[in-house]
Amino acid sequence: MLTFLVANMLLYSVPFIAAALGETVSQRAGVYNVGLEGYMLMGALLGYYGAYLTGSAWLGLMVGIVAGLILSLVHAVLTVVYRADQIISGIAIWLVGLGLSSYIYQMFAVRTFITGFKPLDLGFLSDMPLVGPMLFQQNILVYIVFILAFVFSKLIFSTPFGIRVQAVGDNPLAVDMAGKSVMKIRFASVLICGAMSGFAGAYISLGLLGFFSENITAGRGFIALCTVIFAGWKPWKVVLGAFLFSGIEAFQRYFQTVSTGIPIELLQITPYVLTIAVLVLIARRDNVPKKLGVPYIKG
Repeated sequence: MLTFLVANMLLYSVPFIAAALGETVSQRAGVYNVGLEGYMLMGALLGYYGAYLTGSAWLGLMVGIVAGLILSLVHAVLTVVYRADQIISGIAIWLVGLGLSSYIYQMFAVRTFITGFKPLDLGFLSDMPLVGPMLFQQNILVYIVFILAFVFSKLIFSTPFGIRVQAVGDNPLAVDMAGKSVMKIRFASVLICGAMSGFAGAYISLGLLGFFSENITAGRGFIALCTVIFAGWKPWKVVLGAFLFSGIEAFQRYFQTVSTGIPIELLQITPYVLTIAVLVLIARRDNVPKKLGVPYIKG
């Protein structure tokens, strides 16, 4: 049981970590991106079709990332350039992603499994008792996303770009007076969020399931939003938050395979109940970017 739970917790944590890392950058720059679910849906769909048409899971992943990037471009234009309400724009992006992915899926009607990212064979590491199946029989994207968590932590706290992102989220006027473009920094941050969410969506269809179905993300984008708040806008804490939610998902999937007498529907809603509980418990955080959700008007 322990091997199953830990292995699946790592497997299910990837979309939460990837999307939440991108959202962390966006919110640090002062822009809500509640359309994560839409980015992920388009990433999952077009990543699946990309892999199906090219025969390459890597090319499919790239297509999924670009899909999220393009959709986030719409949000960036609306919120950064035209200063539209960020929440309304994000909800619209989510609905567009939901409707467009369903329409394209129904129009092309491809219903087949594809060969996505397979578990790696790391030799003696994979053959180690207990530890091998838990840690060293994952697909390559699992290891990549943990490297990305380290990279994003360094990006935000140890690079000039990251320092500017934090400054734009707290005091955009000071950044503007220093001669840096608030618009460019926020624009780039939103695009990073879209790319990472596209990665997360493509992972679901290529690294987790091997197929696409309507609403395949099943609310993971909204859980990723909660993960950002839970993590206090810190990338390394995003990993811990993702483990919390993916652990619950692994538990409920395990109990679906054994006879417990608990209705499956009740097990399936546990991650979302936990999301609500976490939001209630941490509703007030003192480290929220001060200008989060506030459009910047130059001058």
